[in-house]
Amino acid sequence: MPTPAPRPSHGFTLVEVLVALVVMAVMAVMAWRGVDAMVRSRDVSQSSIEATARLQTVMAQLQQDLSQLYDPQLDRLPAISFDGSTLRIVRQRSEGATLVAWSVRGGNLIRWESPLNSTSNALLNAMQLSQQALDQPSAQRLQALSGAAGWQVLLFRGSTWSNAQSSDDLMSTTVNTTVSAASTAASAASGASGTSSTSVESTESTVTVTRALPTGLYIKLDFAPDSGQGGSVERKFMLGPQP
Repeated sequence: MPTPAPRPSHGFTLVEVLVALVVMAVMAVMAWRGVDAMVRSRDVSQSSIEATARLQTVMAQLQQDLSQLYDPQLDRLPAISFDGSTLRIVRQRSEGATLVAWSVRGGNLIRWESPLNSTSNALLNAMQLSQQALDQPSAQRLQALSGAAGWQVLLFRGSTWSNAQSSDDLMSTTVNTTVSAASTAASAASGASGTSSTSVESTESTVTVTRALPTGLYIKLDFAPDSGQGGSVERKFMLGPQP
């Protein structure tokens, strides 16, 4: 009986193997790009959430400072002031007052708070100290936000918003005071010498200049394009104790 001839073995040709490898490589690249996009999206979302939470914390701290606004009634140190870059707030504490300074320096929003002060001279010294303390690392200096490019501050005085650097907070009060003076006239009646006293009243006006506390504060904080904060942030705050 004749032996059947062996069947030829069938396999993949070199071209088929190369095509399969190319297809697998394309699928692997597509899968990797999809996973990478998901990871990047997660990282961006996480960074955005952290930046938003940080911003809310900073705004809450600023609101806390403004809610404890204290007027020391000093000409050189108003309760709240802004010089174009630094916002200074006199904050009341249980045992005195502190000077809080918020400033945009070197692309960052910086917060600095002076030690507790119990005298007017100490508060004035704290104001002078804040000029240098904002640029020097210390326990009282905190980098609140990064990526800050600048900011604008307005104060609500009377019934309108005005530039915080203007003098709209100065109010003049006129006080009228009545002054009595005695005048003496010689009497010539019947050739007798004598005097008579007459009371004369005059009115004097005294002008007193006082500083009115604002009732609201508006800030517009601008961020650098690569800061992750999305342009600028605007906030309005009520000043003083809240009901």
